[in-house]
Amino acid sequence: GLWLDFDTICLKNLDPIFKKLENYELVFQSEQFFAGRKGVFEDVIGEIEAIIASKMTSKYLNRILKRRFLNTYLKIKFETSKLKITPFKWTEIGIDCVLKHIDKYNVYRIEDYAFKPLIPYNWEPENNKIIFSTSVKLENFLNEKQMIVKLYNHTYDNNKKKQLVDEKGNLFNALLKKALER
Repeated sequence: GLWLDFDTICLKNLDPIFKKLENYELVFQSEQFFAGRKGVFEDVIGEIEAIIASKMTSKYLNRILKRRFLNTYLKIKFETSKLKITPFKWTEIGIDCVLKHIDKYNVYRIEDYAFKPLIPYNWEPENNKIIFSTSVKLENFLNEKQMIVKLYNHTYDNNKKKQLVDEKGNLFNALLKKALER
C-alpha cells in the first residue's frame, strides 16, 4: 500500500517507489509519504487507525459537531482551542507512529531531492508565499528528479486556498498543470 497525504502534488510516475518494495519492506520519506509491502503497510495503518479510534470519544465528536454547526449554520467562527478539541497531536498519527515501525523492517529512505519543500516541522505560513508567486518559473522551482511537491495546506486559510485556484498565473497552477501532463 501507499500513503500519500492529500495535500501533495505528484509530478512523476510512482512506479519506482513500488519497485523498491521488491527489496525493502517499507519505503519511507516522511509520514506524508510512505509505502509498504502487504502486511507491513497494514501494521502501520492499523496502528494509526487504533490511535484515532482510542482518541475519538463521543465527547470529542460532539465538540466537533457543535463547532461545525456553529461555523456552518450560524456563521459563527470558533477556534478549535476555544472548544478544547485536542484528541491527539498530528504527530501521534503521523511521524511518531511511522518511526516506531522503521526499526522493525528493512527500510529504504527516499532521497530528499525527490520532495519539495523539506521543512515540514517548522513550516511557517510565510514560506508558502512562493506557491502564490507569478514570477517564479516552474523550471527554477523543480529539479529533474523531483517526484512530489508538498503543500502543507494547514498553513492556508480559506481565502488563501481560494486565491491558489483563482489566480491562474501562479506557481501552484503551473504545478497542477505539470502534474496533469503526465
